[in-house]
Amino acid sequence: MKKVHTKFASLLLVLSLLFASFFSTISTSLPVFADPIPSNATPSTNPDQTTPDNTSGDQGTNTQDPNATNSNPGTTTPGTTNTTDGSTSTDANSSDNQEPVTCTSQIGAVGWIICPTTGLLAKGIDALYGVIENLLSVKPLEMGRNSPVYQVWAYMRNLANICFIIFLLVIIYSQITGLGINNYGIKKSLPRLIITAIIVNFSFLFCAIAVDISNIIGNGLKDLLAGITDSAISTGTIDPSKNTGFYALFTTIAAGGIGATILLAFPGGPLGLLLAIIPVIIGGIISVVIGLLVLGLRQALVVFLVAVSPVAFVLYILPNTEKHFQKWKNYFAQMLFFYPMFSMLFGVTKLASMIFITSATTPFGIIIGVAIQVLPLFLAANLMQLSGTALGGISSKLNGLGNKASVGVAKSIAPMQALNRQDAIENAMKRKRALNLLPWYWGGAMAANSALMQHHFEDKLNTRDDTLRRYRDEDLAAQRRGARILYRDKDGRAIYDTKSLGKEGDFERKTDLVDPHNKIMKYTYENRVAKLATDTQNVKTEDALSNMGDYLNAYSPNQNPYLEQLAKNQTENFLDLKTAESSKKRNDYNANKFYAAKVREASKINSDGTPVDAELYEKYVVAGAGTDTWALNNGQLTEQQLTDRHIALQLVTADAVDVYESERKSNINKLSNYMDTMVTKDVINAYQLMYKNKSMDGIIAGNNVLARRGDYDKIMLNLRDYMDEGNLQLTTSDANMLALNLMAMKDADPTLGRLGKYINMETWQYTSGNRKTQTVTMEQYYTGRIEQRFADMLSEEDKRREEDYQTKIKMSTGLEGTKFDKIDRTATSSIMDTIQYYDTKIADYNDERIEKQHDAIFKAIRPALISAIPTFPSGSEQLVNVAGMLAGLSKKDWRNGKKIEDNIDNIGNITKSEAAATQIKSYLESLTAKDAAAIKTDMLEAIRYRLIAEYFNFNPDDYDTDEERQKAKKKAFNDADKAANNEIIRIFTKNSVIETLGRPNSNLFDGMKNGLNNILKKAVEKSREDQIKASERARQKVKQNLQDEAKNDQDKAISDQDNKQ
Repeated sequence: MKKVHTKFASLLLVLSLLFASFFSTISTSLPVFADPIPSNATPSTNPDQTTPDNTSGDQGTNTQDPNATNSNPGTTTPGTTNTTDGSTSTDANSSDNQEPVTCTSQIGAVGWIICPTTGLLAKGIDALYGVIENLLSVKPLEMGRNSPVYQVWAYMRNLANICFIIFLLVIIYSQITGLGINNYGIKKSLPRLIITAIIVNFSFLFCAIAVDISNIIGNGLKDLLAGITDSAISTGTIDPSKNTGFYALFTTIAAGGIGATILLAFPGGPLGLLLAIIPVIIGGIISVVIGLLVLGLRQALVVFLVAVSPVAFVLYILPNTEKHFQKWKNYFAQMLFFYPMFSMLFGVTKLASMIFITSATTPFGIIIGVAIQVLPLFLAANLMQLSGTALGGISSKLNGLGNKASVGVAKSIAPMQALNRQDAIENAMKRKRALNLLPWYWGGAMAANSALMQHHFEDKLNTRDDTLRRYRDEDLAAQRRGARILYRDKDGRAIYDTKSLGKEGDFERKTDLVDPHNKIMKYTYENRVAKLATDTQNVKTEDALSNMGDYLNAYSPNQNPYLEQLAKNQTENFLDLKTAESSKKRNDYNANKFYAAKVREASKINSDGTPVDAELYEKYVVAGAGTDTWALNNGQLTEQQLTDRHIALQLVTADAVDVYESERKSNINKLSNYMDTMVTKDVINAYQLMYKNKSMDGIIAGNNVLARRGDYDKIMLNLRDYMDEGNLQLTTSDANMLALNLMAMKDADPTLGRLGKYINMETWQYTSGNRKTQTVTMEQYYTGRIEQRFADMLSEEDKRREEDYQTKIKMSTGLEGTKFDKIDRTATSSIMDTIQYYDTKIADYNDERIEKQHDAIFKAIRPALISAIPTFPSGSEQLVNVAGMLAGLSKKDWRNGKKIEDNIDNIGNITKSEAAATQIKSYLESLTAKDAAAIKTDMLEAIRYRLIAEYFNFNPDDYDTDEERQKAKKKAFNDADKAANNEIIRIFTKNSVIETLGRPNSNLFDGMKNGLNNILKKAVEKSREDQIKASERARQKVKQNLQDEAKNDQDKAISDQDNKQ
């Protein structure tokens, strides 16, 4: 069946193309299909003239008697009209000015390729009939010395006669000796031998007669059927003006507009039609060539069978060889019988074709006629196969080769044809539907609709299959846990069988475990147990294979070099895989970063609630919000719908940012964990590289690591340089992330914590339009002013505004109200380094608007320091650093393990600082008696060092000897120490600390153990004595007043009594 389909594939496709013509002419009347001679050409009046297609003998002659009259006067031939006097006049369409209707004029621009191709094919089909007829008849055999066939036959005859002589000798020998063939055999074989000997010598004649009979019968059948056709034409039964030649039919159909219809029938246009025709042409050529080859082999086989006929008849003699003679006879008879059989088929199909074509009034009739006429071409080889001869096997093999070649051509062209079809479908789907109604778009439109319908059908089928599969899966899953589905409701929901477990209060508890003994549950659990066991072994195997090198070294070292080498290769491949995964992960991270930035940009809203960029907002935000935004916000939405819409829109941006920020935080944690494994030196190097490459994720990770190690001063120094270089821009993700990171340090390092708050507040100022400079620096944080270099980049108006602009907070105002009780050991270094760096820088500006911030900063933090110092443990780094900061001392100046009295030599090395001395005095002035009583020894020591250094006046050059210098230095120290103590007493006297400490009913002074009591002892004791004396005087005064009042009362009472008397 497959072979038959392959044979007729080309024929069916050609017929389908012709059948498409029906749709272009269904509304047009085609009464006749005339010979495609231009209407303005003068018809020939020669009655013996033949039609152009009558070039081969199989077409017959179409003659027309010029004296013949129309047998039906009531009818007219096409192109003419009857007049009242019975004469005819030509139709207006046949005027001399009309151009001939041709294939190219009807098909259009592509006629140059379509018309010659199909026209050549039609001419070839007409020519094939003559070739086939020549191959069907066998040339008459000649019995002469000049005939090669006869000469071969003569050699075969002589060979056969020699065989006869041998057979006769054998018979004579058997008759004389009685050996060999018995008498019965001789009597039976001898007649056959004699008859065969006669036939052999006349076999050429017999075969020649058989060949002539075959030719006569074949020609007779053909002539008989052709005569019927001629008789029908001569009697007027068939219209002789209708040429049935293939080329004539083609030109008639093409000129009738069918070519244009064929173009419309193909979605790929001219190229699609050409790609469809190429396999047809090639397949048809291959089929015809195979048929012609088979017919040629038939002629050769007939000649061969005639030549070997003497040998074939010799084989008839012996019973064991008679079967070969029978084969020869059958082959010869079948080869000769083929010609009459094909002649009958050929003549019948041609006669039937002419009847259909000449009587057709629609294109469909022509298509049927053409199909019938082409049929013998495709059946020539098949008739030989059906005969069962040797040529049938050869024909089958040739057809197999032809099918492979045809299929190969079709396969090679199929991708191009499919691509062309897909292009046409795609263009049709992109095109407006109204345009697809145009005729030249019909092919693509129909193909697109067909593909869409097929896709919908397949989708529906797949969906239904999936639904049914899920129903089955649910049923199976239920049985696996001992449940049972009773039925499904109209919505497909499964209704399970249940059983009651009892009541729990008013609630009845039920379970769907109704069949714990079913077989499915049993084998499912058995499979699960086996699977767990298998998974365990698989994990062990995978573990061993993944660590093959270690596995071999542990259990079988140096035993299998090949596996050890594979283990090394596996390691390399593993590293390559991880490298590729890392690359993909980073690319995904960057993609999410890009998407988050795009969505954040699209989601920006003006102050009036409208999007900044409506197109981007609609494209990325609204479209991503789902069903909550499908309803138009046209003022008719409910309050709940508006709420849902608002939340959905916000979540679009939130989701995008969350994905990116989650990955970003994960990356920061990974970098932090990685840097945690480094020593501090390596951490600093990696940290500085992060600044150099402007990697904010790495900077934040470094901040976290250094913060955990208490190196806030290093964070401040590196961040100061990074920001002052103009690398941080407000409103960016980097600025926001850094601000959050710094604000988390507010307890350990208030300076950095307030820097984070400053960035946030300036972001608000920038977005609200109060600030024009996007770049934020540490210097702006310190001074509260925008640098001139950034202001110069603005317009004149904005420049003037920016020069007057003051930041919302700065370092001094930002530190107000902060707490220092949880500061880290290096937090004070951040303050002092910042003050020293920027105050030095400000001194060079010579700008009255920018002031030094030293005093303002210390004023801001002094209350917090006073509260925090008592909370610091004695000797702690926090306490030592705070004390040193207030006193303007470095550790080497005073933290050398010696008491101040024993460190006289180092006092002279301390740089005098009026600012530091002022800060110490201000600090002391701010203390209450309670603060003074709680002051730590380290703090008191720093205060004394600073004050003694300020009052220490000694110049070694004023003395000649070391002894004098030492005495003078000692004296200068004592004087400075005394002055420092007096200054402390003066300050504490001024702020009433000594008075409070000297109160008789207070134990603050008595509980002091910080050394300050020794300095204040005399002053406190004197204050206490004075307070006691004052208190006694006050008490005596009160007593005297009371006595006086009592005496006055007594005197008054006596006076009143006397008056009464």
